[in-house]
Amino acid sequence: MNANDGRNSDSDATDFLKLMQEAGVTPLEHDKVVHETTKKIPHYQQKKIVEHPNKTIDPFSDDGEVELLLAGDVLSYCSHGIQKNTFRKFRNGRYPITDEVDLHGLNIQQARILLLDFLEHTLTASNHCVRVIHGKGHRSTGNKAILKTKVNHWLKAHPRVLAFHSCIQVDGGTGAVYVLLRSL
Repeated sequence: MNANDGRNSDSDATDFLKLMQEAGVTPLEHDKVVHETTKKIPHYQQKKIVEHPNKTIDPFSDDGEVELLLAGDVLSYCSHGIQKNTFRKFRNGRYPITDEVDLHGLNIQQARILLLDFLEHTLTASNHCVRVIHGKGHRSTGNKAILKTKVNHWLKAHPRVLAFHSCIQVDGGTGAVYVLLRSL
């Protein structure tokens, strides 16, 4: 309906509500749709992020200069020994996600500590898939994804990481990454 046709929008709303009431239509309690997922993914419980001065192993090195990734860049890494067919299934999201960690809103140091703790303590059966949510970096200046760049660098350095690849769209797209871990 056009605003210039002479009718009052308040009158239209009143007429509409009256017609709906006469038809026996009842209003919904709220207009938000809740989608239930068939599988529940355990979410890694974020502990209070503090420095761990007694950590003996920190495989994350920030040495060297790393080119910053862009928000839409796809992350992909496969260590030696992973079969091509296995990696293809993995990167297409065909492995069940057994755990996940969300690094959104954390600074680099907090994300580093949480990711290291997650990788060291996540219990998986042999060679299972977890998801690391790092975000796309849209809020970064110049569309440079700083946290995504760091996660890419850190995952390559961790001894438990066999492979990783950006998620398919339904699992977070280029704002998250599947990680294939060797068992503890």
